[in-house]
Amino acid sequence: MSEKAVLKESFIYVPVTETQIKLGLYLTGSGTGVVRPHDVYPQQSHPELYNFTWNSGRVLPEYQFVFIAEGEGEFESKQTGKVKIKPGTMMILFPNVWHRYRPSIDTGWTEYWISVNGDLIFDWQQRNILSPLAAVHHLQDSKVLIRQYNEIIRLITEHPLHQPTSVSAHVLMIITEVLDHMEPVSPNLRLSKGKNHSKHVIAAMTEIWNHSHWQLSVSMVAERVGVTRRNLERLFKKEVGHTILNELTKCRLDRATRMLSETQVPVKSVAYASGFSNASTMTRVFQRELNISPSEYRKARQQEELLTSRRNVKSMKNKS
Repeated sequence: MSEKAVLKESFIYVPVTETQIKLGLYLTGSGTGVVRPHDVYPQQSHPELYNFTWNSGRVLPEYQFVFIAEGEGEFESKQTGKVKIKPGTMMILFPNVWHRYRPSIDTGWTEYWISVNGDLIFDWQQRNILSPLAAVHHLQDSKVLIRQYNEIIRLITEHPLHQPTSVSAHVLMIITEVLDHMEPVSPNLRLSKGKNHSKHVIAAMTEIWNHSHWQLSVSMVAERVGVTRRNLERLFKKEVGHTILNELTKCRLDRATRMLSETQVPVKSVAYASGFSNASTMTRVFQRELNISPSEYRKARQQEELLTSRRNVKSMKNKS
């Protein structure tokens, strides 16, 4: 289906099977629309659960990803306040969060949306990967997103009574486009988006994130990059905003927290695997940066995981 072929007011809500629920990420509806300048918005009458006006706003029981390909407007929620919407903006609507949005009467807009739910996306919100505090994002590549929206619309239009499992994959692609915006293109190279960085800084970042599990020092980084330590420190501070040592520490701390959260590897082994000289050094860094010991951090994360898993089990029981 071409991009132009779907640019009309249309939507479809679909039944959800037990298989989709078990996948942890499922679609409940999708649509697209072109709102011309001075048109009434929303244009069509949706089911009562999804209908809203600007004056009343609404609260949904699930998530929606609303992408504005063209035009301008405004979005408002209790968490974000009023936010200006421009072309290439993704609005994420969260369950139980009041919100409202509308196009500018002077420009109208072209919108694509999906309505989704599931334990997977709920877990992402619990982990603060997605947050109502960050509900609006400007994305760079609209063509990729529009292709995914169009494919979802095609699939559920052709299979209105039993959506293919592959729909969930396209939903995931849309969400990952948002996540790619929220994190730098390479999560290991935590450089400022939209900024050109020197080859020496990029090389230093690569060296740190690829080799910081060894006993890597600032001088060693500079030597491997092929520039003096003084010049590299100056470039790094200017372009990244902190020192090379800060980045080394951040990298090691990041790896240590993940190992403590996701494995049962002894704390001493975590320290060496993360690049700390010993467990005592890692403990000092944890106390300084997180105000907690590695053992306490592991215990807290395990308790958090247990509460989340219990909540998900309860949610599944309520659905059955």
